[in-house]
Formats: sequence, structure tokens, C-alpha cells
Amino acid sequence: MITIPDSVMFYWGDAVNRAAVNVLAGSAEVPGDLTMPEAARFELAALAARRVRVEYWGMLRALWSASWEQAVRAHFPSGKLLTYGGHRSFTNDIEALADPSVDHAWQQGAVSGVFDLARHGRLFTRVGLVENEREGELQFYLIGPDQNCSVTDDLDLGPDWGDDGYNRRVSIAGLLPMLRNNNQIDPEPIASLALGAAAALTAVLS
Repeated sequence: MITIPDSVMFYWGDAVNRAAVNVLAGSAEVPGDLTMPEAARFELAALAARRVRVEYWGMLRALWSASWEQAVRAHFPSGKLLTYGGHRSFTNDIEALADPSVDHAWQQGAVSGVFDLARHGRLFTRVGLVENEREGELQFYLIGPDQNCSVTDDLDLGPDWGDDGYNRRVSIAGLLPMLRNNNQIDPEPIASLALGAAAALTAVLS
């Protein structure tokens, strides 16, 4: 199980909380008309908003690790996860940026992991939250050395997978409701789907 941080539970728990965090998350400077005590309170609130964002990112990374990372490690043990800088510079006709930053995760509700599979190319994986963060979504594709995605485009994954029209294979809508139990998320449904996709990819590359 993946624990939902208290700060994220606070954010999800009330529309007023969400609005306040969203405003503070986008604020870089203390408004000039605040009194000194008000400025101190503003800074503390901004720090709390930053904590929500960082812990939200950490929760998504834990969900990615429980799903895609374990699946790829199981089926492609020699695959190398790109560095932070490697992720930021990963671009192609499909992906403008596989940004691993907190800001990107906060804005997109998703995190990515890109693996170098040596002669097969690079495997892009992503896990995110959709439908007002009540459903999980998986995406992946393999971009080969020739810069095409024909292997994953043609991969027979069964009825649980579709595609987004841009070469990404995507789990179908409604398949992965977030199974929250109080302050925890059960990653098993997402992990199982990722493991099946990695196994199917291994079979065609072998």
C-alpha cells in the first residue's frame, strides 16, 4: 500500500484548501502591501503549499515505482533508468519533455520514467491521475534506434489498452479507479497492468 501524505489529504479534502494551495503554489513573492506579521504568515503558508506539491510528487513517484519500475526491472533487468538530466533532455516527435520535476508532476498530475534498453531503444513510461485524481492511468511506448514506435504501436495488449493517437499506449478509461482506503492507495491493479505490458513487450523483443 502507498500512504497518501497528510498534506495531500488536506489538499484533496476541501475545495477551499485546494484553492488556497493552488494560489500559494503559484506565488513567488510576498505581496508588497502586507504588514510584516502578515508577510510572515504568507511565507509559512507558501512553505506549506510547497510541501503539498513535493509530497504529491513523492506519492506519484511511489506509484510509478510500484508499477512501471518493478515491471521493467522484472522483464528488462539490464535496462538503465535515465538520470534527472537525461529525463529533462529526452525529446522526440511524441514527447516535448519527460520532465521529472516537482513542478511538472504538479501541473500534469503525472510522473515519467525513461529506460535505455540498449539496442532496442528507449522505453518511456508514465503513471498519472485523471478524472479529478480519482483514477490511475498508465502510458508507455518504445522508441527504437530508428526513432519509430512500431513495436509498441503493433503490440497486442488486449482490451485493457488503447492509444492516444500520438504513439503512446494508454490504459483505457475507467479501468484503474484509485482504491483508496482512508489514507492509502492500493497499487496492485496498476502494478499488474504494467507487469503485463512489460511481459508482452519482452515477448516480441526476444
